[in-house]
Amino acid sequence: MRGVKNIFVFFVVVSGLASVSPAQSTVASANILGYTKINLAPGGKFRLISASFETAETNTLSSIFGTNQLAQSDFLAGCDIISMWDPATSKYQRWAQWTDGKFYKANDAAQWGNIIEGDPEVPMGCGFWIASAGSSTETNTILISGNVVSVSTQEVAIVQNYQMISYPFSSSIALNETTFRENGGSASDFLAGCDKISVWTGNGYQRYALWTDGKWYKANNAAEWGQIILATNIINLGEGVWYEAVTGFTWSETNRYSQVFE
Repeated sequence: MRGVKNIFVFFVVVSGLASVSPAQSTVASANILGYTKINLAPGGKFRLISASFETAETNTLSSIFGTNQLAQSDFLAGCDIISMWDPATSKYQRWAQWTDGKFYKANDAAQWGNIIEGDPEVPMGCGFWIASAGSSTETNTILISGNVVSVSTQEVAIVQNYQMISYPFSSSIALNETTFRENGGSASDFLAGCDKISVWTGNGYQRYALWTDGKWYKANNAAEWGQIILATNIINLGEGVWYEAVTGFTWSETNRYSQVFE
């Protein structure tokens, strides 16, 4: 399975056996559980992340983070902040947990003070920012766990312009093993005509663009693009990235670890 790394950090097969009469067969079911850890540095530092597991029937902020993993406070500066990008409006909506463990809108102090509760959906294939509380002084290790994605195919709607995405399975994948080009991603010899992916490095972005051979190359600027430096990185388990599309299309990926469910 070239290009697929870290299928999941940890997994356990949970089997449930049902007792039946001797004339019947035993019925068994199995789930594969996994987790990944996110180390969030203190002092308002950012990570661009994703939820790579099925934490509920529909993933939401509360199913992903629970009620006691993120920094909570009456004061916004004491809270870890989740920022979700809305491609339709090209704006962020920020969320934070109050001391009751519930999420509230937190774009600024005024919105935080309005006490607008919510629990937005976080679909597979979505990326989002998490920032540590501005007043924090210690690294917070956050555990994201749930069922390993078992479906054979996942589709993510890619819209024109910018959106935050992630690989929609419970594994990592080499950037140049993805199927964006096959699904309609725009490629060109000219940087302005290419789809682009930007990866957050912790201090800034590394941008890649899609050339006509269907491969991704480094493209922070025209000079770097002209050097034809093939991308060798992977989209890590639990990592989000920015996607900039020339036109919209549907990104479809197949499950590359399906044999573990057989």
